Amino acid sequence: MSGARDIFALWIQSQDAPSVAPVTSSATAQQYQHLGLRRPETLIPSIVRSPLTFKPGPKPSLSAVISACNQFREVLSTLTALHANTNGAIEVILVDGGSIDETANIHRLVHGITVLKRPPSETAFQRLHHGVALSSAPVIILAPPGSELFPAALKGMAPLFRSPDVWVAGGQSLGYDASILEAGTIIWRDGSFLPYGRGLRANEPTVAFRRYVDAITVGPLLCRRSKFLEHAQADAPIVGYNAHILSMCLAMRQAGGRIIYDPAFLSRNPAPQSITTEFANRNRTWLRRRYAPLLSRSPIAGKSPERARLASGTPTVLFICDRIPRPELGTPYLRYFDTISALNASGHHVVLYPLFGDVPDLVARALNFPPEVEIMEDMDLSELGSFIASRAGSFDYIWINRSPVLHRVSHILIEHAQALPELGFIFDLNGSGAAESYMRRRVGAVDDRSAKLDDLEREVDATWHCQTLVASTPEEAEDLRQLGYGNIVVLPNHAPPTPQTYPDFHNRSGLLFLLPIHSTGDAVHDGLNWFMHDVLPILDRALPKEATILLAGHRGEMVDLTEYTRLSRVEGLPDLADRSALLRSRRLLIDPTRVSSIASHEVLDAAANGLPAVLTEPVLQQMQWQDGVEACSGGFCDPQRFADGVIALYQNEELWTAYAKRAFQAVHTPTVHEQYAAKISEIMEMASGRGPIPIPAMPPRLISKSSQSVIFKPAPLRLQPNQTASTSAPESTSHDHDDEREDDETSLEGAFAPRLGISIPDQDR
Repeated sequence: MSGARDIFALWIQSQDAPSVAPVTSSATAQQYQHLGLRRPETLIPSIVRSPLTFKPGPKPSLSAVISACNQFREVLSTLTALHANTNGAIEVILVDGGSIDETANIHRLVHGITVLKRPPSETAFQRLHHGVALSSAPVIILAPPGSELFPAALKGMAPLFRSPDVWVAGGQSLGYDASILEAGTIIWRDGSFLPYGRGLRANEPTVAFRRYVDAITVGPLLCRRSKFLEHAQADAPIVGYNAHILSMCLAMRQAGGRIIYDPAFLSRNPAPQSITTEFANRNRTWLRRRYAPLLSRSPIAGKSPERARLASGTPTVLFICDRIPRPELGTPYLRYFDTISALNASGHHVVLYPLFGDVPDLVARALNFPPEVEIMEDMDLSELGSFIASRAGSFDYIWINRSPVLHRVSHILIEHAQALPELGFIFDLNGSGAAESYMRRRVGAVDDRSAKLDDLEREVDATWHCQTLVASTPEEAEDLRQLGYGNIVVLPNHAPPTPQTYPDFHNRSGLLFLLPIHSTGDAVHDGLNWFMHDVLPILDRALPKEATILLAGHRGEMVDLTEYTRLSRVEGLPDLADRSALLRSRRLLIDPTRVSSIASHEVLDAAANGLPAVLTEPVLQQMQWQDGVEACSGGFCDPQRFADGVIALYQNEELWTAYAKRAFQAVHTPTVHEQYAAKISEIMEMASGRGPIPIPAMPPRLISKSSQSVIFKPAPLRLQPNQTASTSAPESTSHDHDDEREDDETSLEGAFAPRLGISIPDQDR
């Protein structure tokens, strides 16, 4: 017992003692360098027993050139990494400047390489020039001793040279401490340069995207052999290997070539050798005179590095949305992918800024986005103002997606107007809350278009600073014109790439519900709830048992579909289902949404895979399709008509084949990509202010009501006719199925009593 009391007393004393922060010691740069060079020494015993063997073949596609002098350990580490990346299928030329260490006997450890002896009086770059002249591949790797390519670093680099404009390619160069030494180099007008990204972690958002750069001076480089021999000056009067590489990059750019940076080309390198200030000033003076025409177009030192890091003045678009889009999220995020890809293809650099940050996912980033897109995945709304301030003058366009985002960021953009462009603001409406409220009122038998326009006027009031308003449908554009706006461009959803063939009627079975439910009671949830309660009982009596309904769309964290999946005909799948496989295995797509204002991208995806659809009338109008042609209309709040369409298409092979063919043809047009690109170009032209001023077709409309006319609750709609004693609608209530049947029996013509998710206003309000 005394021991226990002593332990307790010791714990009490420790609570009063001041807390001492743990002391962590970090290694110096020299210690990291020493540890990095010790690694190849540990490989020597295994390499002696099994030497590295290179077999380039008679016509190698890639040659590596290494210039070294008394750098045995560095050369061995570079050769080991090259062998691991290519499995030995690469031509290697080692240019030795009179080494007296083990480099002279490198052939005992490495077979199949060419060793070229040069006098010690030559510089490293002069030796490199001789090695390149001896190589035979069209593309060469300039590999400094000690540079180690990460596994698979070379796999994705060959496609970069399909463009004849690309002459040099490089990537992230990490030091032995795993921090970045260089991620592209910025060259200033006075001939000085800045290694961009130095000190950052690997794959930071600011360096984790492909871009054209001024130069790359650290780490291995891929280069066209013919261009190197034509433009590299081995006898240039400058000092230092990195200065010669910089001069080579400038010479190639001045001759019309481009230098591309790809973060996937990852390597580990020793720190660059430093030179004295006197030599650095002499190098700068010579570069400024030698490349005066090119440098005269470079930014002046002191400008924003974030702006200067993009060579050739690439226009930059700040793309603001609520969260980082992922394919499994469905509509409206699939539209974001289309827009970003089109902007990227048109030569714009896209900076994606989500208001609600997410856990960084390098795999998803690589799979879902073009490699040139910069994704600020570690930031959120609270940091938007400081981010804009830190990138003052870096953006040419601001693309704002949807009304909720506009309302959150408009005051931030106004506060930081000095850091943003004067023009170039774009607002993509892509489904308005006003239109959804209008459709909900229509479900409740109230068709008040005036209230819709009032709500829309309030919703888009903050767009006064935007030069272009983007609508997703002609109806959406017409609503904006009714408010007096003229700067409108209609950008429909982009049809996805279509396969050449698709499975036929007999190779498919079941119904597919692919739309996402992001929150409880949203427009999609309302449509699914209506389908399950009103349409499914009719289908149960007509369809075979194997005709199951698969709920494969994304579901938000707070969405519970257990009530539906308990039904014998309903299946549920996790978010990570293979969408393409489902689109090619199910027989029919259903879209029962009644109140959604957003055009469904999933319908286009289904058509591209030969999957016909039964749609409600509002969805059919959003798609600009015709009933009986591209899709079958299920009407508006008409369960029997929707069920009849499903039954006919599911069981009639001839009818199904005709619909599938026409839907496939609707999205399989040769000029679809050109049309979408032309729309993007029109949007950017209007936003820049270069085109004519768009004149509104109608005068401004005044809001007829001072307050919002309807307050909606976020839950699925269940409306039944009910006789009421007063002119005002009753409060929304929840009833069980027995109550619903009683209501059906006693229903009379009159006002509608909402069941869930809606309150109908007093008409005199």
